[in-house]
Order: sequence, then structure tokens, then C-alpha cells
Amino acid sequence: MTPDLTTEAKFWPGGVPPFIKSPTENFTVKAWEFTPIVKGWYRFVRENWDSTDEATDESKAQQRRALIETWVTAEQHFRDSYTNKASDSEARFSREEISNYGGYYNRNVPPWNLYLTADAPRPSTNWGLWLKILLMFNDYNRMWGHVAEETFTFTPKENESVTIHNINRYQSLETADFGILAFNNAGEALYDPYQPQTILVDDFALTTGLVLVVLSYTNGRPRQGYRMRALNFFSIWKLIVGLGKHFEDYIERYGHDVDLNDDRNSSCVGLELEVLDMTKPLLEILLAESEEQDVEDEEVEEALTELVPGYMEAEAAGDGLAKDFDLFGSGFEID
Repeated sequence: MTPDLTTEAKFWPGGVPPFIKSPTENFTVKAWEFTPIVKGWYRFVRENWDSTDEATDESKAQQRRALIETWVTAEQHFRDSYTNKASDSEARFSREEISNYGGYYNRNVPPWNLYLTADAPRPSTNWGLWLKILLMFNDYNRMWGHVAEETFTFTPKENESVTIHNINRYQSLETADFGILAFNNAGEALYDPYQPQTILVDDFALTTGLVLVVLSYTNGRPRQGYRMRALNFFSIWKLIVGLGKHFEDYIERYGHDVDLNDDRNSSCVGLELEVLDMTKPLLEILLAESEEQDVEDEEVEEALTELVPGYMEAEAAGDGLAKDFDLFGSGFEID
């Protein structure tokens, strides 16, 4: 989990070099098709990574960026030499390797990550709204815990917002994250199909309860965006885990696609989706859904009290919003 919800984004010093590019053609590959495309890159990193016991997070990041620059700017015969040495079965980076390199590793199904892109300092109204949405992803049957894998807060660069169009740059390229980012034999950046499902909590989501789901092409560009009620994700999670289906099998049922050219991606409003009244206390919102979730009202209240001690009292003191509540200090965990 990520206990510090206010960590600033990590940027490539001086900006991502302009020579690091992705293919201009939009395409999508399956997970098993990805490795043969980037096998040379995997071999290159494995043979050239300098492991030292004294390595810090920053020195690892510097080395990752240096390897990327070397691969991207090399002559074609250099990249060919590694690609020719690697077999089509060249393995993805393992959990141990990613831990060594520094980066995000997740092979769980379904891997969902929440990204807070709205400005929500603590204390503030937005902080209270953010916590409310975060807690909507929890299982109040107390069997599964929180259905998101991790949460992240992105502080955008000056004069820029984190959007559906640049989220992959913020989450993977700026950080040179070897757990998601890889490169083909032409030196172009690609994004692993195994990367976690991206769910943005923007200003619009905070006021409506409708988070923004981003589906990306392998080149990192947005393929489709959907507004979905945060309350529905646990129902979807149970269907995916129980029936072995994919997240996209349920998007049409629970979400509504948005116009990628709409800066706020808010075109779904007034259509099939019901906007939540985010000024109501969380318990009241959850109880309205408890019948659909097959949970008794008393169980929901008891679970919320047990999982997040003090939260309901903080909401009551803030007229429905826990504007200065220390979520992780209360003992709550995302696991």
C-alpha cells in the first residue's frame, strides 16, 4: 500500500528527453504477445544493470534513465545484437528483478490503481471527498479488503494537469518504471499489457462519485475512457475473480464511455449513470447500496466502524466530510 497520500510525482530531471518516443500507430497486443516485441530490451537490461548493495532509490532511478537513453539512442545494430541473443521466451522481469531495479510490480487480477489527480490538500473539502471515494472501494463483507492495489497522488508539472492523455507519462515514463515501461527493437517506448488498470480520481469524480477509467493502447495513448460509479467496483471485482472474466467485459454494464476530446471527460452526465450526492455521509451512501451488495445495514455500519475507527465521527464533525481525517493513522490498510 501507499500510506502517504500526498507524495509528489517524481519527474525525469530536466524533462523526458524528446528523443524518447512511442510508435505513432495505435495498436494493442495481448500479454503473451508483448514479450517477443521487447525481448531485446529485457536482455539488455539484465546484462547491463549494475547491482550494488549501496544503491539508493535515486541512484536506481538514475541508472534506469541512463539505460533507457543508451537503448533509445544506440545504433540499430546495437539493439539488434541483444534482440538476436534473446529468445521469444525471454521472461518478463520478475518481482525480484523489479525490486532490484526499482519499479512497480503487479501480476494480480484485476490490478487496479487509484490515481488522485485533483488538488486535495489536507485539510480541505477535497480531502474529505477523496477519502470518501477511496473507502467506496472497500469490501464491507470484510472478506476481501480493499479492491484497489495501491493509491497514488500526482502533483502535475507547472501549467499542466494530469489527464487521460498524459497519465502513462506520469505513472511510467517520468519515473522510468521498468515494471510497466519497455522498449521495442526500434527503441520506441511501449507499455506492458499487464500494467494495472488506471482509475483517475479527478475534480469531476470528487463531486459526482464517478471515477474515470482509462484504457490505453500499447503505445500509451488513450484507447477509451469510461466514467463509472466508485461504488460499483467491488461488484465488478467479485465477478472478475469469481467468473474469471476480464474487466472490459463489464464496462458497458457499469460505465459510460466519454469523449476523449472533452477536457473534463464529463460527457456521460445526464445519461445512464446516477451521480452520487457526495455531501452525504459515507454510511448513508453505502446503506443505499447494501441491498445490491447483499450486506445487512448493521453489518455495513459495524464494518465501517471497525475498519476505519473515528471516520464517521470525523464526518459528522465536518457536516458529512472528514476534511482533516488521518486515514492511515486510524489503522486502515489497502491490502
